[in-house]
Amino acid sequence: MDAESLEKLIKSGKPANAVYIFGGPEVFLKNKMFELMTNKLVPAEDRQSNVFKCLCGGKITPEILDSIYGFSFNVSPKLFYLQDFDSFPAKQRKEFTDTLHDNGIPTNTIIVFTSSDLRISNELATKFKQQADKIDFWA
Repeated sequence: MDAESLEKLIKSGKPANAVYIFGGPEVFLKNKMFELMTNKLVPAEDRQSNVFKCLCGGKITPEILDSIYGFSFNVSPKLFYLQDFDSFPAKQRKEFTDTLHDNGIPTNTIIVFTSSDLRISNELATKFKQQADKIDFWA
């Protein structure tokens, strides 16, 4: 999918998938697209409890999965922005994505992975197949 098509889906309030892979080198554009998702899909009053930005920094914390599978008191979508997913060691990436794949992604949850590594972006797209769209961002 291209960025324009995703932008139209977001503005319509109907993103098609539970997983989005933001690839390519342009961090600013990835952040801007996630900001659009946040503003269009999650009401302001629910953002504090439903929007999670995780700068991965080479370590996956159990709290990320706890938040994904945790209960929410509101019906707004939960958005997860996993920045620099390629900074995780391969074993941690596999364990994390295997858990998501095996347990399923809860309804009304959208997970956005960012990666500047084409191989890892393709790995994610393959893992989540029909649940995912891959968008490459270039300046």
